[in-house]
Amino acid sequence: MKVFRRRRGGKALNSGFTMIEMIMVMILLGILSVTAISLFATRDAYSARVVADQILSQARLAEQVAIGRRAATTTTLTLSLSGADFSGVVAQGGYVSQRDVDASGVSINWSQSATTSCAGSALPATITFNQDGDVINPASSGTTNTLICVSGDTVYPICITTLGYAYEGFCES
Repeated sequence: MKVFRRRRGGKALNSGFTMIEMIMVMILLGILSVTAISLFATRDAYSARVVADQILSQARLAEQVAIGRRAATTTTLTLSLSGADFSGVVAQGGYVSQRDVDASGVSINWSQSATTSCAGSALPATITFNQDGDVINPASSGTTNTLICVSGDTVYPICITTLGYAYEGFCES
């Protein structure tokens, strides 16, 4: 530490850290805090976040495939959970995109009617998109919001709107 001394009336005055020293201390504290925070994260929390991100990604892909390919057939997003393995499959005609991730300690519920509550059916789930990218409900032949809740240490709600847009959060009326 560099000490600046000034004389005022015969007494020496000391001042604190230099700017460089202060920046280095802040950087070291940042590195230590990031390292310490990771010790508190559990695998379940990480797995739930990864699964939620994968569902969001596959839902957005399904909408893009439906709009981009404009085929007469519908596009389906099939979500399944088998033991500790989650699978998301987007399919339309001959096009298939499948993504699998580890879902240890994760539970997933979904509903096409209750869009503000995570109480719903367990997987498997099939969500159907028409050629405009809208989510259709084969049971009612109309469009509908879909809520998917991924639960680990934290709950991650994902809404797929009637227009096919997927976002993290509860569906709005």
